[in-house]
Amino acid sequence: MKTLKVCFAILFIIFFIGLVLSGCATQKGIVVEEEKKKQPVAEEEPAIAVEEEDKMPEPQAEKVSMDSDRDGVPDDKDRCPETPAGVIVDASGCRKYSEEVVSITITLEFDWDSYNIRQAYYAQRGQLTQFMNENPDAEFIEIIIKGYADSTGRKNYNYELSRNRAEKVKGLLMSELDVGSEYFTLYSYGEDRPAANNSTREGRQKNRRVEITFKLKNVII
Repeated sequence: MKTLKVCFAILFIIFFIGLVLSGCATQKGIVVEEEKKKQPVAEEEPAIAVEEEDKMPEPQAEKVSMDSDRDGVPDDKDRCPETPAGVIVDASGCRKYSEEVVSITITLEFDWDSYNIRQAYYAQRGQLTQFMNENPDAEFIEIIIKGYADSTGRKNYNYELSRNRAEKVKGLLMSELDVGSEYFTLYSYGEDRPAANNSTREGRQKNRRVEITFKLKNVII
């Protein structure tokens, strides 16, 4: 019986010690949690956005300008792409001309009420050939053709007749001189601006005419 009491006493002591130890652990945990709450919370640093590095532009191949006629002016800026070698050109690639204009005027006469060119023209054509030989470096810049008629017949009819004469001469010169229509300037005066008196046969003949003025400029070489 005495031994049983001793066992109960020992168990009671062990139980009591367990309760004490358990209470201390709980109290210690509460203190630790309170201390954690009292400690200042470090603010998180904001994330810094890292911008993508600027991309370096890809190197482009250098364009090579062509100069087909080798006049020093690239094809994309050359307004006269077939300039002969050796001539002086301007910034647009076209020939340079002297400021002086040289000219010659040839007068052709026509039969009454006709715009057919007489055979006499081919003899007068020699005047232009001689003029061109005297200016070997000259080129046409303008060809002015003025058509006229005498006072015989209606005024409107004479105007049309003078125009037909001018057009006929233009077509012949384009073929013979191998120049484009852009070089020609035509005027039709009909019976106006007579060169002689229309009251005489000789005067009327002189008024049935076409005046051709060839304007040229010398090429600078």
